[in-house]
Amino acid sequence: MLKLKVLPFTKELLSSLSPERWLPPFIRARGKQIEVGPPAGVGEGRGISLRKPLALIGIGKSAPSMVRAAISAAGVPFTSGLIASPECPGERVEGVECLKAPHPIPGKRSIECCQRIIDLLSDHEGDVLFFISGGGSASVELPAGGVDIGLIAALTSHLLRSGADIKEINALRRALSEVKGGGLLRWVRGRWASLIASDLYDDSLPDIASGPTVFVEEGPEEALRTIEKYRLEREFPSISRAVKRGSRRCPEASSRGMNILALSMKEGGRSASRLLEGVGVRTSLLREPLVGPVENGLRRLIAEGRKTPGEPAAAVGWGELSVKV
Repeated sequence: MLKLKVLPFTKELLSSLSPERWLPPFIRARGKQIEVGPPAGVGEGRGISLRKPLALIGIGKSAPSMVRAAISAAGVPFTSGLIASPECPGERVEGVECLKAPHPIPGKRSIECCQRIIDLLSDHEGDVLFFISGGGSASVELPAGGVDIGLIAALTSHLLRSGADIKEINALRRALSEVKGGGLLRWVRGRWASLIASDLYDDSLPDIASGPTVFVEEGPEEALRTIEKYRLEREFPSISRAVKRGSRRCPEASSRGMNILALSMKEGGRSASRLLEGVGVRTSLLREPLVGPVENGLRRLIAEGRKTPGEPAAAVGWGELSVKV
């Protein structure tokens, strides 16, 4: 009978998903330019050329390790950089300042981090390389006109307790923010590229960190549906008016750059399958993500595991399950 030690296996799995492993192939030096895009044979193969030297901006939980991989492993040259992340190591990351940011509830620190990034972008005349990952929604925030950060914080907390889907939460976040849904691009003066690591089961780019570089042309309808569904006006009487006022986006700046999904959530499942098969375990990777209540996800995994031929065998799932509290 095969015995797997869970902790060593988990460490090996996390190591296989480290940005040092997967990020460098997305960045290639070409003389005075940096080519950013999928490696040959991956995806559509489209990329974008940025002129050296660059400004580097990291947002989200994985941003410090992504920036470190870009500089140390890929050798990206830069003149300035800034990271906003709840996972700052307490020191500079390869010379780039890392600002400790809140998560999952935004606060005044979110605005401070955002303003520092805006100041850097406003002063930088050249091209920008972004590194975006999950956890970025609370890391940086600039509320739309007339909206208080306390309202956004209270709404976020309320919706998390209510069991709202992340897409419902993000619809409201974008409607109340100047920097989400591509709003941060207003301050980019040159060309740009954004390498994105997904923490969402469907890899929806506008929902990863609420899409600071992903232009979303949307009205207030989706946010208003969330307000109605969770009866938010009972506790937040002004919320509908705030959503209808909207925020400013920058479609012109979005045409000067490219968002690139560098790591999908399903890749975590593939990595787990490869590691298990490497020690002699027959695996079956679920085709569709695990979503909804955790007990439903467990039933799917057990059912799939029973269908997997051979022994030892395992079913591997990926996705985002919910737990009622």
